[in-house]
Amino acid sequence: MPALSSGAVPCALAAGQGSRCLLFLHGIGGGSWQWEPQLEHFAQRGYRALAWDMPGYGASACIEPYDFPGLARAALALLDHEQVDQAVLVGQSFGGMLALEIHALAPWRVEAMVLAASSAAFGSRDNEFQRRFIAARLAPLEAGLGMEGVAQALLPGFLSPGAPASLRGTVAAAMAEIPAQTYRRAIAALIHFDRRDWLADVRVPVLCLAGSADQLAGPKVMRKLAAELPHAHYAEIADCGHLPNLERPLEFNTLVESFLRAELQA
Repeated sequence: MPALSSGAVPCALAAGQGSRCLLFLHGIGGGSWQWEPQLEHFAQRGYRALAWDMPGYGASACIEPYDFPGLARAALALLDHEQVDQAVLVGQSFGGMLALEIHALAPWRVEAMVLAASSAAFGSRDNEFQRRFIAARLAPLEAGLGMEGVAQALLPGFLSPGAPASLRGTVAAAMAEIPAQTYRRAIAALIHFDRRDWLADVRVPVLCLAGSADQLAGPKVMRKLAAELPHAHYAEIADCGHLPNLERPLEFNTLVESFLRAELQA
């Protein structure tokens, strides 16, 4: 798949030449690589598919300040560079939060959203969850174990117990390649993310998708999010963890395709 890049514009993997564009947004532990099963699938079905490397990931330059508004502007810059007026945003975890931020910043650029294993805010309003989350996520780095240590610490919570060993190895190796400074900046950006009071203003169709075995943003979280969005549907993939697009790509692709067909006649 060709990689796209232009100066400060984030890099992305691209597939397909269709008139409707899907922009895939990865999580903190991911990258454009995690969407390859989706790029091929949707390109074959007549879509134009882009999977970016968030600033600081892959070959994409970092940004300052590293926050959700800045990341949203970077995603819009990629769409501008690719001459995409409007896109369907497909985000996993942090990427789903970013999809909400992009919609808040430029709703006319968003045709629909798929929010997988994500949330409208980081943690609870009392900040206790935030403190525990950040401490756990940064502990391997503080202990001098590097991103390899982060990968080994987080992997058990990312995939279901039944996930194949080959997938575990792929995810761990990719996470170990993320620059530690980028990872720290992404974690820090989470602290200020909260779009709960804005959800009623979302007017595009949304698919909220959960893995039944996800311990981070599972069925309870995603059902609640779907209930708070005016035009949302909820779907669940059985025996699946926090990375449904990788762990159950066939089921994930089928649900997204059915959603697009029903809502956009795509």
